[in-house]
Amino acid sequence: SDAYTCDVNGGVMTSPTTWIGILGFMIIAIGLAYRCKLAFVYGIGLVTVISWFRDTPVTYFPYTDAGNTRFNYFKKVVDITGVDKILTPFTKDVAGAGLALFTMLYVDFLDTSGTLLGITNEMGVIDNGGNFPRSREAFSVDALSTVFGSIFGLSPITSYIESGAGVEAGSKTGLTAVICG
Repeated sequence: SDAYTCDVNGGVMTSPTTWIGILGFMIIAIGLAYRCKLAFVYGIGLVTVISWFRDTPVTYFPYTDAGNTRFNYFKKVVDITGVDKILTPFTKDVAGAGLALFTMLYVDFLDTSGTLLGITNEMGVIDNGGNFPRSREAFSVDALSTVFGSIFGLSPITSYIESGAGVEAGSKTGLTAVICG
């Protein structure tokens, strides 16, 4: 019984957010019909950017209490934090820190091993011994990025299985991950 379900409007969709969603879907569908590999990026990106503007009927941040709360949180997400607040505060609890390091070591190691082996297998570069070219470099880069990320209090920076989508699209170098994030 509202603009989303069209019950009171005689089956006519009057919700602007519904129409902007349909527009995004149409952009994706047209892009896929033309075999554009960035069709989802274009459709979702357009709908996302349009929803940021506060003076439109399709905004995610209307001038209400809930909209203002979301907008204030959004401003924090895109804010640049000072270096004094980025560095991780260190602890004197050596046993707790050691347990955390031990846990994260194996979580990261197993995650990285599974991801790299799965992706290189999909790429077809694993030899009969189960090895892939430059595996030492791949594991070393993953380990160093995890160490440097932890200095700044970030979650483990590791290779993710989402890279499989890039491999499926034909990527072989990792540049797809830089562009698609």
